[in-house]
Amino acid sequence: MTLGEQIATRRKALGITQRGLARRAQISDVAVRGIESGRIHGPRFGVVVVLAEILGLSLDELATAVRQGERRPYVRQVSHKETTHA
Repeated sequence: MTLGEQIATRRKALGITQRGLARRAQISDVAVRGIESGRIHGPRFGVVVVLAEILGLSLDELATAVRQGERRPYVRQVSHKETTHA
C-alpha cells in the first residue's frame, strides 16, 4: 500500500473528509488530494509527521508505505558522443 493509499484508507476509516484533514494539518485540501492520489511524491517530512499524528498512524507504518511507493528514477542513456569533448 502506498503512502497516499494508507492515508486515504485511515482517513476514511476515521470518518474525516479531505478538507477536514487538510484543516487539521494546516495544509491545503489540494495537497491532501495530491498525496492521496500519488501526484505528490515524497511530501515534506513535517507534513507526514502531522498526518501520522492526526490519523493515529506510526511513522514506521508511513515510512514503509513511502518505501513501497518509491519509483526508480529515470536514467537517460548517454551516447559516447555526448561524453567526449571536442
